[in-house]
Amino acid sequence: MSLSPNYWGNRHQGRSPLLGMAQRNCARDDWHRNRVGFSLFIWSRKLKISKILLVDDDPSIRRIAQITLSSVGKFDVKIAKSGSEALSMLLEERPDVVLMDVMMPEMDGPTTLAKLRTMPGFADLPVIFMTARIQKHELERLGILGATGVITKPFDPLYLCSQIQAILDGACFFSPETVTA
Repeated sequence: MSLSPNYWGNRHQGRSPLLGMAQRNCARDDWHRNRVGFSLFIWSRKLKISKILLVDDDPSIRRIAQITLSSVGKFDVKIAKSGSEALSMLLEERPDVVLMDVMMPEMDGPTTLAKLRTMPGFADLPVIFMTARIQKHELERLGILGATGVITKPFDPLYLCSQIQAILDGACFFSPETVTA
């Protein structure tokens, strides 16, 4: 399966490559009876992801993402409203993945990531950013900082779990439909 900048572009026509791959795996692994979030269950068995720390200052984004991740993905979702709150929660919660907004008051996402990387035991923790600013130089900057991937806002709740899993599996770094120069 080849990847292109328009990797997620066919999702609205029901022809997502991830969805097709999940359906094939579904039949093979006898997961076909589970209609909600079946693709995530297949992949999460492989990566053993159970806990996600969601960091966003917008209450509506937090709520939508939390509902999606907990009901579709069956993840244990912990919520932080700011970068500083996320850093204080890391030692206690020990998440498998951090899903973080780029632009937040007080401490933005990139600053939070830089501080997170200096904490013992968190140098390799996967951090996926969510942002509406998806220009090429922004993607490069986040990659240099050590981000695992980027998901564009507004995100589609039906595909959020699959996007996270594709990034963690190394299938793609970002999931925008278009990237501007």
